[in-house]
Amino acid sequence: MNRRTILASTGVSLVTPLVGCLDGPTNADDGSDDEDERTVNNTAETSDETYDQCDLVSIDYEWLPEGIRDEVDTALEAGQYETERLRFVEAVDPDHSFLVVDDTPYDPRVEIDGTTQTLELEQATEIKAAEPRRIRISNADDRDHDVHIELANGGAIVDETVTVQSGDEREIDATDRFGTYELTAEAQTGHEDMDTFEFSVDDSHFDGAVQVTADEIIATQSVADLEPCSWDTRR
Repeated sequence: MNRRTILASTGVSLVTPLVGCLDGPTNADDGSDDEDERTVNNTAETSDETYDQCDLVSIDYEWLPEGIRDEVDTALEAGQYETERLRFVEAVDPDHSFLVVDDTPYDPRVEIDGTTQTLELEQATEIKAAEPRRIRISNADDRDHDVHIELANGGAIVDETVTVQSGDEREIDATDRFGTYELTAEAQTGHEDMDTFEFSVDDSHFDGAVQVTADEIIATQSVADLEPCSWDTRR
């Protein structure tokens, strides 16, 4: 089973339909929020627009096309958004991505029951990548080295010493939690040099690298200049 996409048995309803959904009754006497919600649902149901799915882990609400923001607004205000065609899941992979609204991360949950798709947004305490970032320790010296790696943010997340033979390399897991950490790499043999580096986990920062040479140790990290998601809308 996927992490957050749940397939319900056909014919078994897992949720109570929202008042004002497309299939719900029209209240001609009430000019309130129900009418706005019916307008949102009707627009989503009848639109022919399709979207390319974003592959980033952290997706900002402001990036979303207007129609999908309407779906998110309803899910946040009413607790869920129910429809026959959910545009949100076309643009965002709920098993991979988190949605950030006003600096608060949400874990999208999608339930599919026959022809009905339901979006719920559960507030999250952190954003996590699908796989942890890794730190590669390489030895360019002509002797073996013991290297101590510490990754900390308030407390130590990684606290490990590895032996790296001359001309060889080792890899250790860092963390999958988005955030900024202090990476300390220390050679405990030879020159006993130490380097401290700001290590980040997010969509634009990748694996870290620590290299020991004959006279120093250097910590770095791969970084990409990524643009926010921009959905191509087609008809």
